[in-house]
Amino acid sequence: MTTNPLSAYYRQPGIQISLPSKGNYYHHHIETSIDGEIPVYPMTANDEIVVNNPDGLINGSSIEQIITSCCPAIKFPRDLPVADVDVILLAIKLVSFGPKMEIIGTCPKCKKETTFDFNIRDLLSQARSLPEPESVRLSDDLVAFVRPYSFKTSTIMNMSEFEEAKLLQLLINDDEANDEKRIAALSDSFKRLTDLSLSLLYQSVSKITSPQGEVTDEKFIREYLNNTSADIVKKIQKKQEELNSYGMPKTQHVVCSNEECKHDWDMPIVYDPSSFFA
Repeated sequence: MTTNPLSAYYRQPGIQISLPSKGNYYHHHIETSIDGEIPVYPMTANDEIVVNNPDGLINGSSIEQIITSCCPAIKFPRDLPVADVDVILLAIKLVSFGPKMEIIGTCPKCKKETTFDFNIRDLLSQARSLPEPESVRLSDDLVAFVRPYSFKTSTIMNMSEFEEAKLLQLLINDDEANDEKRIAALSDSFKRLTDLSLSLLYQSVSKITSPQGEVTDEKFIREYLNNTSADIVKKIQKKQEELNSYGMPKTQHVVCSNEECKHDWDMPIVYDPSSFFA
């Protein structure tokens, strides 16, 4: 087979990164360097077309394609912890479009809207590594092992919230719908999202150990959590929230651009894959 004489000019890695999870919580092999890093390549022309597909961004398929294209060391992006996905997408943005990242924020004091510029390299340097997998004691006899939310789990939740928002907006714009119907629809929507949230939380429990042995069957774990006290579930929720706090910084300290205000505050930063490259 003839080798393409242009192959020497194919894209090269633009940066090497460490994943916040260090490969923990991800049940697939990752080919890393001696330092435990993976290469990140800039986006191709086809990748840029993919990220302009709104449906693909919402259901996560476009993000999966971008990650497998730009991070060939990752074969199953949907199983990555969300913290890893945030870091990978930031690194892809860096090597594809440069270090500048613009985020719009509104001053809580004077309400002035300002576009703040951040350096992606600085943000990446602030990423916090996830701890080694550890247990949560539920009772004297039971111990649970909890995983951080995966990209798949996060996408399912985001899609559901998006669909519920669309349904509610249609109802709000329906002139024939009365207040009673709107309130009932809002209540039903809240219940569906609550049920889904609990379902995804239960799925994040990889196993529960007891004096009788280990339980890894998702059906048995779900059945137990559905029939235990709220305090037990809250322990799992607390651990899940702790795990999800790692990775990229969730806030950045900024100063209002209004010369008469100059208020400073910690502005929340949301790394939303569905609009990351917008």
